[in-house]
Amino acid sequence: MKKILCVLSIMLITFGLLCSNIVFVFANQDNLIQIETQIENFDDYCFIDNYSNTIILTSQNAVTKIDEQKVVSYDNDDTQTGICNAKFSVVTKSFIAIFDSLNRIQMYNQNFEYIKTFMYVEGETKYNLGNIISITKDYAGNLYFVDGNANKVLSLQISNDNITEINIDFDINSSTKICVNANGNLLAINTNDQNLIFDIANNLTITSFTASASDLYFDYEDNLFVLNGNIITKFDNENYTLSQTQNFDCEIKSASLDIETGTFYILADKLYSFYKQDFAQNASLEIAPIDITATQILTEQVEFANANKNTLLYSTCVSFASSDEIIENQLVMILKKDITQNHNMWYCLTNINGIQKQGYVAKSDLTLLQKETANLPYKTICKNVEIKSYPTKNASTTGIIAAENTQVIVLGTAQNFVDCYGNNYFAVQTENGVGYIKQNFLTSSQNFESTQVQVASKDNGQTKFIAFIITTISLLVVTIFACVLIAKKKNKYNKM
Repeated sequence: MKKILCVLSIMLITFGLLCSNIVFVFANQDNLIQIETQIENFDDYCFIDNYSNTIILTSQNAVTKIDEQKVVSYDNDDTQTGICNAKFSVVTKSFIAIFDSLNRIQMYNQNFEYIKTFMYVEGETKYNLGNIISITKDYAGNLYFVDGNANKVLSLQISNDNITEINIDFDINSSTKICVNANGNLLAINTNDQNLIFDIANNLTITSFTASASDLYFDYEDNLFVLNGNIITKFDNENYTLSQTQNFDCEIKSASLDIETGTFYILADKLYSFYKQDFAQNASLEIAPIDITATQILTEQVEFANANKNTLLYSTCVSFASSDEIIENQLVMILKKDITQNHNMWYCLTNINGIQKQGYVAKSDLTLLQKETANLPYKTICKNVEIKSYPTKNASTTGIIAAENTQVIVLGTAQNFVDCYGNNYFAVQTENGVGYIKQNFLTSSQNFESTQVQVASKDNGQTKFIAFIITTISLLVVTIFACVLIAKKKNKYNKM
């Protein structure tokens, strides 16, 4: 009997373990969602890229843009302004770049109207662009790619009309794959199973490791993902050691990672999306870099800026679209300038349609204002005056001035920023730092301590009339009192 129970126990444990593995596999596959499309000759497509909700597919004979489930196919045989056997297509906010078999980059706008062609590299000597074998882009839309003929990593910056070389002390050959992070300052490079993380700005190798790769991807926090066959492996951003592995039950031809949401778009036998919360990081789940309701008193004044053009307030540091518009010359409060995940953005606060909103603004669209340095003595005119950490009612209270007549040093008017409740604030210097007090709670010490002025009545008709009335009433009262007194004495005399 004991032997039978023992055998049954082993069978149950084994069955449980098998079931748990089956559930795990099914859970992975449940995250792989098919994207319904109506694309002809789907099997011909070999490369995928995305920009926010826009997906773009590339085959030799067509480039197909999928936007909000609308499929628009482009097929252009014009060898001057068109495409000749497309290899890669990249979609950004401003343009679509197509790399074709004539070793050139064809630039089009979002309506697929021709803009420009790039064919030459500005090296030590100018030379023709060769066979491009791997491409990538950063958040701003700058392009990075590998020339398999010259064995060079090249760059096309949106601020530059020339293709330039990036000098890297690493083996670059016809099998090299690259990926750039959102900031455009880190490159991941794979050659013959050797991987390098390279700091472009400082021309510095950060680390290297071994892993086979058919493609590479960064999420917005600079975690690296390596595609090999039907497996995507995550390497964490701290030391780029293996963190997680994700298996897919399909043959992956190409994949693209949306840095805004952490969603992979996968081109296989069908078109899929894949999202797992603890895999690629989702920027929409990030914590605000500054919490004005909890921040203590600051060491210096808040900075302000004016919008130098109509721009947008983004919900995340790598957002591509927003419904909140900031109009030209609108005053914006800068809460944080050093945004680690995207150096193109500042974290800001402003009022939009009477509502206080916080979010990210492209720093190129803002003009900083100089800090105020008035240093004027003021005093409180009421008790229990709040000092705010930021010049808005929704900010935290840093402390309380217990009594009126407390002197503070006013640094300025906080650029006359008006919060969504209509309040203006003074920036004040305290013992512990810089805070903000409502302007109507303070008055200049010079006015408060001025010599008392004796106010004389103005000699006008109204004053004379009032004096006449008062005098008349006074005489009447005296007359009545005298009459009453005389009458009393007369009655007393008669009785005698």
